[in-house]
Amino acid sequence: MKTPWPNLLLFLAVTVCVFLTGTSAFSCYACKNGDACDDVTEQMKTDCTSPLGAINTCIKAKVSGNVIRSCGVPGTNLNKCAFDSGVAVCMCESDLCNGTPPRVSPSLHASLAASLGVFILQRLV
Repeated sequence: MKTPWPNLLLFLAVTVCVFLTGTSAFSCYACKNGDACDDVTEQMKTDCTSPLGAINTCIKAKVSGNVIRSCGVPGTNLNKCAFDSGVAVCMCESDLCNGTPPRVSPSLHASLAASLGVFILQRLV
């Protein structure tokens, strides 16, 4: 009979890693069109952490061809975009999510690694 310990230990290790990657400060890209805002750069990263804890959303807006990226508070269109009268506003709630192209979350990477690890362990045991 197979012992469940290797799988349990792997699950616990991955769970701890997932939660540790999510504890850093919340960041977004911030720029105005005058800053060449179409493509994001390392210099545009900004810490959005607020003493009140209300800022946990990134915003990307396009008004008459001008792009604006910033931190913000959650709105009604969270994790989607709204279009009205030539204005597009997109809101999202993960680190640096208002960049281009969309980024894959570290939690997804950890989940995929854990799944692969469990698969390999099951083949070895």
